[in-house]
Amino acid sequence: MDRSLQIMEQIENLDGANALIRKGDYFLVALLPDILSEGEKIERLARGIYLNVWGLLIATDRRVFFIGKTYNNLNDVSFEEWSYGEIVSTLHQKGIIFGKIIIDTQGAKKVINQVFNNQAESFSSHVGSLGANLI
Repeated sequence: MDRSLQIMEQIENLDGANALIRKGDYFLVALLPDILSEGEKIERLARGIYLNVWGLLIATDRRVFFIGKTYNNLNDVSFEEWSYGEIVSTLHQKGIIFGKIIIDTQGAKKVINQVFNNQAESFSSHVGSLGANLI
């Protein structure tokens, strides 16, 4: 099976709260075969804003990363990753519709805003549980 199709299948098999992606995100999904290692599995997905860039926050069985595109130049892709060993804690804060995910990476806080509340809670809990298992 084609690697892109395998990745799309992984995303489609996530529970409903985590599989929510918009049509504009397919550009980012198309980049995932070059980002994910062979055998790496997507476990959670959230859509939000990190450092003023809309994109996808993805938790795999090996790491967490954010991939987004700037709308000033569609060729610019923003990418940042964190291993579970770097993540000290994850929190979520709820708003009326949108909340935020806060990832504490050994002193530096990474804040992803405009995340649907259900995605923020699920993502934060999942990543927090994986981090606790590594200690």
